[in-house]
Amino acid sequence: MPPHQFLLGHLPLAASIFRSLPVDAHPFYLADQIRRRYPQLDSAFYLDLWPFGPPTLMVISPQMAQQFTQDRSLPKHPGVRKFLEPLTGKHDLVSMEGLLWKRWRALFNPGFSMTQIRKLVPGIVEQVLVFRGLIQAHAEKGDLFRLEEYTLRLSVDIIGKIVLDHNLNDQKVPNSLAVAMRHQQKYCTFGIEKNPFQYINIARPFIHRYNTWRMNSYIENELDMRYTSSEKPAADNCVVDLALQAYLSENPSARAMDTTFKDFVISQVKLFLQAGSDTTASTAVYVYYLLSKHPAVLVRLRAEHMRVFGEDIRCSANRLISDPSLLNDLPFTKAVIKETLRLFPAASTARMGDSSVSLIDPSNMSLPPFPTAGCLVWSNHQATHRNPRYWPHPTEFLPDRWLVSPGHPLYPAMKHAWRPFEHGPRNCLGQELAIVEIKIMLVLTVRDLEIRDAYQEWDLRRGRGWGWGEGNSRVKTVEGERAFQIMRGGGHPSDFFPCRVKAVMSDSGLKMRSHAVQAGSISKFLGSRETLARGYNHFSIHSRPFAIRDLSFKPQVILPSEHVAWLVKQPESRLSQWKARLERNAISYLAVDVHQKSSMDFIDKMIGHCLTRNLDRIQPDMVEEIHDSVDSVFSSGRRENGWSKIDLSQAIRTILFRTGNRAFFGLPTCRDESYLRALHQFIISMGITTLLVGILPPLIIRPIIGSLLNLVLRFNKWRVLHRLIPVIAQRKKDLQSPRSYSQEDDPSQLNDFITHSLKVVIRNEKTAAVDTTDAEYLAEQYLFLTFAALTSLLSAAQNVFLDILSAPNSSSILAAVRDEALSAAPWTDATALKKLPLIDSTIKESLRLNPIQTKGLLHEVNDPNGLTLPDGTHLPRGAWVAVPAQEIQRDKRFYQDAQSYKPFRFADGTKEADATYTSETYLAFSYGRHAW
Repeated sequence: MPPHQFLLGHLPLAASIFRSLPVDAHPFYLADQIRRRYPQLDSAFYLDLWPFGPPTLMVISPQMAQQFTQDRSLPKHPGVRKFLEPLTGKHDLVSMEGLLWKRWRALFNPGFSMTQIRKLVPGIVEQVLVFRGLIQAHAEKGDLFRLEEYTLRLSVDIIGKIVLDHNLNDQKVPNSLAVAMRHQQKYCTFGIEKNPFQYINIARPFIHRYNTWRMNSYIENELDMRYTSSEKPAADNCVVDLALQAYLSENPSARAMDTTFKDFVISQVKLFLQAGSDTTASTAVYVYYLLSKHPAVLVRLRAEHMRVFGEDIRCSANRLISDPSLLNDLPFTKAVIKETLRLFPAASTARMGDSSVSLIDPSNMSLPPFPTAGCLVWSNHQATHRNPRYWPHPTEFLPDRWLVSPGHPLYPAMKHAWRPFEHGPRNCLGQELAIVEIKIMLVLTVRDLEIRDAYQEWDLRRGRGWGWGEGNSRVKTVEGERAFQIMRGGGHPSDFFPCRVKAVMSDSGLKMRSHAVQAGSISKFLGSRETLARGYNHFSIHSRPFAIRDLSFKPQVILPSEHVAWLVKQPESRLSQWKARLERNAISYLAVDVHQKSSMDFIDKMIGHCLTRNLDRIQPDMVEEIHDSVDSVFSSGRRENGWSKIDLSQAIRTILFRTGNRAFFGLPTCRDESYLRALHQFIISMGITTLLVGILPPLIIRPIIGSLLNLVLRFNKWRVLHRLIPVIAQRKKDLQSPRSYSQEDDPSQLNDFITHSLKVVIRNEKTAAVDTTDAEYLAEQYLFLTFAALTSLLSAAQNVFLDILSAPNSSSILAAVRDEALSAAPWTDATALKKLPLIDSTIKESLRLNPIQTKGLLHEVNDPNGLTLPDGTHLPRGAWVAVPAQEIQRDKRFYQDAQSYKPFRFADGTKEADATYTSETYLAFSYGRHAW
């Protein structure tokens, strides 16, 4: 146990912890806070809180909880009865024990079976639609409201129908039974309150008596009406009818219920109303809260609902009513709910210890047994669910942990570690109903309503420190969580969760706000970075797409980062990257013959088969060329005081052009100055043409401007091909020649791209879809590939050097990468590149801050019927979609201190440190099947 004082026991420790928490934080936080202070106490420990609480054995191990809830079910602690008695009376199912409990539990089980719950779905849908209407009204008004007040009333209406077969209508007009129950709950105590003055309230007995009279009178009236309306209540498994049927079977001639039986039934009705609304209401609020904090999860949730219920949100309710089994097709939705209940369990279980029961920790047999005699044995679910001993990443919201297979790093380490409804014979009777209710709430609301907490505004309205206690006015969070749980029956979000709600646009057609044009600002009209940044901050960070325009008048929709995974999974028949590439780069207007899809497929194939796979063989030649070109560049510079003064941009271009062409075409082409000058001019004219023509309107203006620019481009292309075609033709001829060569002169032993690719071309000559063996055709393809590769490489390399040289600690950065480079030599060894985590990280950091393209993953809607985005927005055929790559990579949600240059940010030895490793938040080389 934690450090114990002889006179005060653990009261100083508890006081210290409670001072660090908000004054109204739930007492169950105590266990997890103790584990955080004393990490070795990660299974169970005793607490001595006398005189404010009984001796307590706090259990935060699922294995140990199993021993007193499943292997042997200890009786409920008297504190449970103390708390529930004002709410339910003296005969509720939770407080019963032994044969009496077994009889009533068996009696009510059919009322909460899945068969019965499916029958209840239409009624639940009806009540959720009322809830939805009330929330929509707040969206229209744009006001601040407290969400849990609405989820509580919704849950009461649902459970009231299930238990009493009666419409309480608490959502529309406050129901006297529900009001009395909620008021009564505020004045209930368990016996381990943090504030001892809570026990002293002379008004409490009178309040309890008055509220009990109100609740009993309401329920008794309903029971009498139900009993006298028919000699035999209908067998519809309504909870009250189940009880009445049992009574009539034992008392067939009874004209009225006897008082004892009526008291029993009233107790159960009050219990089901309280328990059935309490957990569901608070959990639903936390689901909405966590979805607002994790927009990527919200996107996936909406996508699942769209897949199951269709794109028209208005049809979801009717589909649910006609086919409740659709709720079984929502695995991700269930995972979201389970993960919410893991992080924010509504309750725990408290049992009375027994002298014959001692608990052991099976995973640490060196610990002595824990006797339970005389103790409150508390299975603390909040602490168990956040115990790192049993949960990978315990404080993170990761619904995927419920979808992965055994052996996955996220898979729960213990079978019964998830215990929000407890396990064993005394588990929660209504757990399936609670999950079904929340599923229906989400299906009918999350796709077109967006709920976000408004705690900051709420706190400002109330004033600093209002209601938080002397000396504790600034403590408003638990582990950074403002929506911490407070005790009001179970664990509820603080302050009933103040929030705001807004409608998410989901009309068909492209009806999103266009966020691009201000009169007189050409840069904004061209979709500049400023435009993307504004759109990102207004829409993307809230998981919403937005539209931009440029001179082409092409509808362009910028998707949030949460859509990236969905985007890259779309087939070419729905979203075409090839069509977008043709249009955006104005390829049909260029003097390069790569406008056919077969050409693009050829290039992609050649890169994969002949470049990527042979990099280790090409590497020694590239190293040699780098050495030679660096020596050439630096020896040509004007020397001053021992330094060579050079043009950095030109030096980088020379080194990269020579090295790149050595990899592509080998010697002597890579050192042909006239060829390199012609290639440079071609790349400049090609870049200008694709950039300018690609954004022009396709009618009239694009053909005219494209034709004029094409004249310059054709001339520069001819200059390059005039030197390149003979090289390719000769290499092909040499490879096909039957004569023998010495090993030194054998062309098949050359390690450059054209040699490896020509081997593939010759081998597949008869089966090729086009004549890929023609030297002129091959030169066209290689030239286009050279343009794409060198353009990207040049931009990235210049940024890397400039970022290093402009950093305040540039000297130390250069020293670190220089030392690493020297330690990884020799560079002719293919494994050397794998020993450069600092250099890899430096390159990746520059590409993160300054990606080659500010917009990435450009696709064109190819489906004749258009395409619906995960958030419900429908796009017509021909519209473009992309993601704001630069803004995503500078987002503080994904990168700590995201706007700062930290060259060794990724130097952690994982695969993510590799500069070429792409992800949903790192798009420098695209992502998915089209990654470079």
